[in-house]
Amino acid sequence: MKQQYYYFLKFFFILTLILVVTTSKAYALEEPKLEDSVSAAILMDAKSGQILYAYNPNVGLPIASTTKIMTGLLVLEHANLDASVVVSENAARIEGSKIYLEPGEVHRVEDLLYAMLLNSANDVATCLAEYVGGGSLNVFIEMMNQRALSLGALNTHFNNPTGLTEDGHYSTAYDLALITREALQNPQFRKIVATRTRPWVGKNHQGTLLNLNRLLGKYPGLTGVKTGYTVAAQKCLVASAEREGQELISVILGSGNAIWQQSEALLDYGFASYKPSLLVEANQVISHLDLSKKRSVNLLASRSLQVSLPRNRDLTLVPQIQVESGLTPPLSAGMVAGYLIYEIEGQPLEPIPLLIAEDVPKEGLFQSAVVTRTTPIVLTAGGLLVFSRLIGRRRALKRRRLRRRSSSQYRRRYSRRDDRDYYYRP
Repeated sequence: MKQQYYYFLKFFFILTLILVVTTSKAYALEEPKLEDSVSAAILMDAKSGQILYAYNPNVGLPIASTTKIMTGLLVLEHANLDASVVVSENAARIEGSKIYLEPGEVHRVEDLLYAMLLNSANDVATCLAEYVGGGSLNVFIEMMNQRALSLGALNTHFNNPTGLTEDGHYSTAYDLALITREALQNPQFRKIVATRTRPWVGKNHQGTLLNLNRLLGKYPGLTGVKTGYTVAAQKCLVASAEREGQELISVILGSGNAIWQQSEALLDYGFASYKPSLLVEANQVISHLDLSKKRSVNLLASRSLQVSLPRNRDLTLVPQIQVESGLTPPLSAGMVAGYLIYEIEGQPLEPIPLLIAEDVPKEGLFQSAVVTRTTPIVLTAGGLLVFSRLIGRRRALKRRRLRRRSSSQYRRRYSRRDDRDYYYRP
């Protein structure tokens, strides 16, 4: 019986070991080998901004029509989708990929956005940029550069809204991922870049707009984003995909015909090697702010934080809480009082603002009277009555204590009259 039990345990252990090894291999793909075939590449967690893979992430490179991700973002932020746009002569004669707009032609902003982000039309990009820039292409280009800086894309500089090759027009894989991450937070942008086809009716061209992103409808969970090609930039692709609540952004710059397989491999690596983990929920109580010994207020997370953690190993994450110094009432609900900071394998994530949970009024005079002796005491008539009763009770209690301490002989010797004579004897 014991021998059978021993063999059962041995079999169970071996079976468990096989399952563990098999599972580990399934969830721990090796990093894709892209160094010899691309100029730069990156894989980013769309929700946290966490970097899961990087090759030459901060090298400035031409980015071709992936430039239009920023162009589309700015148009969506500054234009009404139903607004009518008149095509200028400058936009109509732009070179490169186009949809053959004619000067004076009128189209809705929404229709033009589909033509730009699906068919990568340069004439459309120029037309939209002039409209948002109030007729000035230079104004729009300045808006592009300022928006890039606001997102932390510090190694990016735009000289046009199309991505046509031009000195001083460049970005990096990391910056392009940052810009894409911001754009994907716009529901209309997500809708457009996930669209495969859309009808188009123009003066010189009628037909169907076809999204140039071949991974749409092919790669499971793909959500966008944009292709690009020039001789200088070679083939570029920004792709995003979502599975089980985890969304990843891959950027490949300076590649060749294998760019589709490279993007798939990069996304596969991310999903197989990392799992989504919710660290913080929006409005979750993170800490509290002590205002005095008896007074405090909760600090709430302003937003949620979901990260990607390795599937084949455990990580211990210890957040840092930084609270603003010198905070005193009055405090308003929603006021930023500090930050929650996470770091994953040496990589700091974007800080989460901590908010005051409720209004904290300034302390009243009666409450502050106990703090210092120089503070005047202000009492109402009702308060004076209560105060006098408290004083009377304290005096009666003191007299009772004195009586207990006195001996019986002391009480016999001094009657109330003798006591009075004793204390008032001249």
